[in-house]
Amino acid sequence: ISLPSVLLRSASGSEIAHIRITEFKSDTYDSLKEILKEEMDLGVKGIILDLRSNPGGYLQQVYQIADLFLEQAVILIERRADREEIWESTDGGMAVDIPLVVLANRYSASGSEILVGAFQDNDRAIVVGETTFGKGTVNVFKELSNGGGLYMSIGRWYTPNERLIEGKGLDPDMEVTSKDLKEADILQMQAATEILKKKIVN
Repeated sequence: ISLPSVLLRSASGSEIAHIRITEFKSDTYDSLKEILKEEMDLGVKGIILDLRSNPGGYLQQVYQIADLFLEQAVILIERRADREEIWESTDGGMAVDIPLVVLANRYSASGSEILVGAFQDNDRAIVVGETTFGKGTVNVFKELSNGGGLYMSIGRWYTPNERLIEGKGLDPDMEVTSKDLKEADILQMQAATEILKKKIVN
C-alpha cells in the first residue's frame, strides 16, 4: 500500500497552511508543489512545514523542496574524502515570499535536517521544536561477491554555514518540548501558529 508522504493537515483555503511531510519519497516534491499551488491560489498567507519524525529519504527530493522556498542560495555542502560539492538553489522559487515556520523534533533526521539547516542559515524560516536527530552522512551500498552487502558512510553533510549535522543535530530557533509527546506536538503547533499570526499582521 503506497501512502502519501505529503499531507495537508489544515482545511484547504485556510490563512495558515499546515503541511506535513512524513518522508522524502520519489513523488514528494511533486505532491508538495501541487498542494502549495492550490493553497497559494486560494490566498494562503503563512505555511507551517511539519518535518517532525521525518527520517529522511531521497536527497534530490530534499534539494527540490528547498528550492521551492529559497531565492538563489546554498542549500547544502557535501564533503567526501576526495571532493566537495555545494548544492545551490536556483533563483525565484514559487514560495519564496510566504512566511514560513518549520516544525522539527528529536526524530527529524537526515533530509529533514538538511532542510532545517538550509532554512535557518538563509534566514528563511523560524524552526520550532527540539534538537534534531543528528544524521548527516552520505551513504552507499556495495554488493559483495558472496551475496552479502556493505553499507558505508563515505561523506558528510554540512549546512550552508558549515555546521556539522552528524552526531550533533541542529538546535531549533525556539525550543518547545514536553516529556509527553502529544503535549509537545500541540505546544509546537501553537507556537508556530502564533509566530505566523504575528508575521501576517505585520
